Amino acid sequence: MNIKFYFTLVLYFFLLNLLFSQESNTYKSNYKALYRLTYQKDSTDIETKNFEDFSLLFNNVNSLFQSENNRYNDSLIIAFGKNSNIADVENTISSAMRTKKNSRFKFNILKTPENLVILDKIFTDQFVYFEKADIKWELFNEKKEINGFTCQKAICFFAGRMYIAWYTIEVPTPEGPYKFKGLPGLIVSIQDNKKHYAFEMTELKKHIELFSIDTQGIAVVEKAAFFKARENFKKSFVSQLESRGLSISGDENLKKRIKKNRNNNIEISY
Repeated sequence: MNIKFYFTLVLYFFLLNLLFSQESNTYKSNYKALYRLTYQKDSTDIETKNFEDFSLLFNNVNSLFQSENNRYNDSLIIAFGKNSNIADVENTISSAMRTKKNSRFKFNILKTPENLVILDKIFTDQFVYFEKADIKWELFNEKKEINGFTCQKAICFFAGRMYIAWYTIEVPTPEGPYKFKGLPGLIVSIQDNKKHYAFEMTELKKHIELFSIDTQGIAVVEKAAFFKARENFKKSFVSQLESRGLSISGDENLKKRIKKNRNNNIEISY
């Protein structure tokens, strides 16, 4: 199958899903926090760091964490869908493809008091899994100023990494970036002790917006099964691309770069 045609079909059905799916649980934010993630995608290359921006929509009970690029792409596709004639789908998709932004992180993380609902992808296939919000924190009296906030130190072990967090009780919500929550205040900064993944809050503002995760029609899997399937896909990434019509079998340098760029996940145990 032609790779361009394949992605056109994928985006078309994604557009239909966004426009016509039913959302069962919708919440309203009071605040929006922006975080900059600095990460090392190749565990052997300590000199090269990458960046991506994320948003955390939250109220006193629930939150939604996702890449700002994914937020932009979702809003773009919805806008194109609302403003375009359904008969002109090809032009709508072409316009969306030209202006979409790339993101390494495809997850949407909805945090509730009971659990986390994670919507994620393996290549173009979507899955949803659930996870308990039960991170065990060790709190310390140590304090420092970060971006205008008085912060206190906390440590946890999560998914194979040790994290040092700095939270502020000036914003008394148990929220934070990624899957982190449960402290007496908002997490302003958190990084693992090897500095492979570091989130730092860059902005906090009052912000009212409805948010949700639509899981209708998406395969529900166990977390371990999802991560195992993703690892299997990574190991066969080149052959998977070729099966979808994109041949890179003769480019050994590209194969090596793909392998290095995928060897340092944020979660290394589950």
